Amino acid sequence: MSSECERGPLTTSTLDYWIQHVVFPCQVTILAMVIYDIVRNVTSAKARIVAKPNLLLLALLNLLIFGSMLPQSLGSFSWFFENETFRRFYHHSKIPINALSNLMSAMEICITLAICLECYLRSKSSSLTKCFEPNARYAIFLVTVLAASMALTAYHFVLYELDTGYKCNGTKLVVRIKLNTDLLTMAAIKFFNLTQAVVVIVIPCICMILVNHKHAELIRSDVFPTSSFSECRELFSVENCLESRKKKILLYLPLLTGCFVVSHMLSFLPFLYDLIPSLYEWGFPYVITVMNSVLITGKIVTLAMSSRICQDLGRLGFNSY
Repeated sequence: MSSECERGPLTTSTLDYWIQHVVFPCQVTILAMVIYDIVRNVTSAKARIVAKPNLLLLALLNLLIFGSMLPQSLGSFSWFFENETFRRFYHHSKIPINALSNLMSAMEICITLAICLECYLRSKSSSLTKCFEPNARYAIFLVTVLAASMALTAYHFVLYELDTGYKCNGTKLVVRIKLNTDLLTMAAIKFFNLTQAVVVIVIPCICMILVNHKHAELIRSDVFPTSSFSECRELFSVENCLESRKKKILLYLPLLTGCFVVSHMLSFLPFLYDLIPSLYEWGFPYVITVMNSVLITGKIVTLAMSSRICQDLGRLGFNSY
């Protein structure tokens, strides 16, 4: 077989190969452990957890997002990248899968913010928490999140187009992905990218900082309520138990905020490439590869921290489902 007919890994570089071949499988394993812990606690009859519906939805969205990234990782294993059927599936599905990933990521960000807001409102004993209970208002909230996410990310389904060709007597598919300027002008692409970056990245990061800062201030204050259903009431050393729970939450809140903000602000970088194509010449693909891995790690930590906060607030008695 000639060298041009050989089928190599479906990765962009050596760095991308090792991230997809080694790092991503490790991240999937950790995510599976986090999701297992969430499902085990949420389905437990004894466990009291705040924001159960949103927490389960967040776990599901993360699972779907990681699933959309799975073909890229599989493309680093010889059993898959040497298989022409898989290669054709990978190339033809890449654009719609990436578009769906953008949609689910936008929803995931909204649900993460909703969890933080619900935790804060429950700590504040606000009646607004009824909006997050499984009822008609919650269904409206979910439909709104889906509609807003689709409105912001729908252009990704037509942003790129696939140029195809064949080598080796038609046995090897070769592709090139390029911007679809027939349907979208460069001005429109820049507008949509900038709008998504601001609404899906910048504004949520600011909201996350503000909500969790207010939540931390409330926990530190003397007016932080304690429910009679708190697990600490069952112990002899009630004060020590309460302080321990509060300290844990005060540790998780900045970790959640910092991880969410840093990882999502880094995800602003791909938009720069679409806005300034010349960046490709400066090793930008390597930056994007590392950024994607950091973002994936950020999603795992964000899910884990959200789960811990919901569980500890539940143990303090803040739950009305």
